[in-house]
Amino acid sequence: MLRVGVIGCGWATRNLHAPGLRDSGAGVIAGVCDPNEGAMAWFRSAPKWTCWRRMLEELACHAILIASPPEQHAEAAAAALHAGRHVLLEKPVAPDLEGALAIQQAAQQAGRVLAVGFNQRCHPGFLALRRRIASGQFGQLRSIRVRWSNGAGLSPRGWIGRRRCGGGALMDLGAHVVDLWRFLTGGELEALEADSVSSRIDDETATLRGRG
Repeated sequence: MLRVGVIGCGWATRNLHAPGLRDSGAGVIAGVCDPNEGAMAWFRSAPKWTCWRRMLEELACHAILIASPPEQHAEAAAAALHAGRHVLLEKPVAPDLEGALAIQQAAQQAGRVLAVGFNQRCHPGFLALRRRIASGQFGQLRSIRVRWSNGAGLSPRGWIGRRRCGGGALMDLGAHVVDLWRFLTGGELEALEADSVSSRIDDETATLRGRG
């Protein structure tokens, strides 16, 4: 049974990761960490820490789920990997390329599994679309246009409302689009151009170019 430690006990952990782990039967939450003690109250019986460094030192576990704000990912992920834990990292990986590359390097050096929570790859609709693209049903793809809407909107509070922390529509939701482009086409990105028509966080657009 896989023992998983959790860093970050926000909405995604409580509503997606914890139920998913429970329903899979593949593992258990061995301990949780969040600077907000109230956020950890949902995990009634799990050991709790407010400092992830102490949790890594004291908790016996096989893997770490990191669902904290993206600006904290690089340091926590690298530490967990070097401590011998496998890591499942929520998207976006980091607010900048430097942080993302540091995490990748840590995984390579530690020889541990690093995975990013791109759950849309498991959606039956996208799996079916991938098969149809691979079969040639649509012919040669010239372009893909995506419009991604979030009925709940993006709250200006917290990290999601601050671009420098990894928030904003492109980083929070656009990360799925970039991943799905690669997943569906089997191609690799060559260029990305992004634009925002105002200072708001929910009206951003991007153009991706790649090869398939």
